[in-house]
Amino acid sequence: MNDEADMKNTDFPFLISPFSFSVRRAFTLVELLIVIIIITMLAAMTLVASHSALQASKETKTRMTVIKLDTAMRRIFENYAERFDNILNCLSLEDKTAAESLSTEEKTKLKLHLIHELMRFELPEKLSDIETEQQAIHLGEGDAAKDYKLNAKPPVQPFYQDACSGKTDVTSAELLFLIIQNLSPESLSAFKGSEVGDTDNNGLYEFLDAWGHPIHFFRNAPGFTGSDLQPDIVKKSGTALSITGNPAKWADMVAASAAAVRSWGDYFDSENVLQRTWFLYPVIVSAGPDGKLDLWRDTADTAVPSGNQAFTPFDSANGIPEDNDNDGSLNHYDNIHNHRSQNSY
Repeated sequence: MNDEADMKNTDFPFLISPFSFSVRRAFTLVELLIVIIIITMLAAMTLVASHSALQASKETKTRMTVIKLDTAMRRIFENYAERFDNILNCLSLEDKTAAESLSTEEKTKLKLHLIHELMRFELPEKLSDIETEQQAIHLGEGDAAKDYKLNAKPPVQPFYQDACSGKTDVTSAELLFLIIQNLSPESLSAFKGSEVGDTDNNGLYEFLDAWGHPIHFFRNAPGFTGSDLQPDIVKKSGTALSITGNPAKWADMVAASAAAVRSWGDYFDSENVLQRTWFLYPVIVSAGPDGKLDLWRDTADTAVPSGNQAFTPFDSANGIPEDNDNDGSLNHYDNIHNHRSQNSY
């Protein structure tokens, strides 16, 4: 019996009794560290993918908000074309009689001036637009020179004045909300609660992007780059942008881009009577995921545009990229706006 048992244990060591197994040893520290590293890497990859998906979702949501705002603004903007033929009715009887004797070119020029002046009141982008009296429009030379201006304030102006009464910190985003509320109220039903807010708690609402930032508004932004809807002054002129001081380059850019400006023409001059005018379409823009707009705006209340808006719009670089936050770089590239078919730079 003993020999037989010894033979089993010696010659066939793989035949182990189920009752004779040993306890398995634990993981080594190295093995645990490797597992932890792998899990950490997988978690990081998942977080990156989730963050990217969330950002993409927010960009899409913001783009849809901008599209809805652009749809409402386009209706308002195109309405000025219907009013163009009758815009001389905004003059006093004396001025209207004088305007009827103007040449076709001068009359068209006056109409464009009046349209842009009317838009300043009805589509305000800063407080001074609704507080300042009408600007005189100077046409002609010598004895034939005459000043024209709107006969009365547009009826919408009291609406803006009442809404902004007593406030000095009114932003373009808040004025954009008032414009849509006033001139396209039926559009408000298309916006969800998350798309509207009062970020500075001053009693005036703004349209918000998916990051909770107010969506900005430029009534006219001739310096706006990457536009499919108006002359791209920077691209056409070939003038390189620096980080700071961009507005100082405006005169050179306009001069270098004269041909580009002539090739577009003002939207309201459908007969193309005038050769050097601007097609300026309102800019509705979100600062994007970084919250940095980095677009220059002339915010001085004293800098009210003259009656020459259609031809040398504001003599300033509204909308041109500039390092507003002084971080050493231009951060406008991720802005989401209504001036390109894809609504992004």
